[in-house]
Amino acid sequence: MTMIPPPPPSDPTAIPGFGARFEFADRDRQRGFEHARERRPPISITPETGIHGYLATEPRLTRSGGRPRFYARLGLRRRGDRRILQPDYLDLILPDQAAELAYELYRRGDDVIALGRFIPAGGHGRDAQFIAGRLAPDTNHLSVTIRRRKDAA
Repeated sequence: MTMIPPPPPSDPTAIPGFGARFEFADRDRQRGFEHARERRPPISITPETGIHGYLATEPRLTRSGGRPRFYARLGLRRRGDRRILQPDYLDLILPDQAAELAYELYRRGDDVIALGRFIPAGGHGRDAQFIAGRLAPDTNHLSVTIRRRKDAA
């Protein structure tokens, strides 16, 4: 059996990393499969860091350069060998428009899940920070009622 190498990426019928375009046989065209003629590259998924914990302080809404900013201390529960250890804390920051909505929704003690990026503790006594792009209730610990907008059908 002879192996046929894929065409080089410079070939106009090739997609880099996927080889030649897939051509359907006549019988497949008759069945209506011509819309899937090409193999498409995979979806690009950008991973984000996710953490879960509870709001250890009452949230504050501040403004920095005229932009709203949600701030609270996030308690991270740790578990050791069959015992619960003291929680770790870090600053949770949610910028821009999401800050105003989060300030209306969340209170001290609420369990949340945050997606974003972690900034380790720095010099001059600065604590570790988590800059969240998204903040959601942790449905494993909270009872949540979803109210949909009328335009979301």
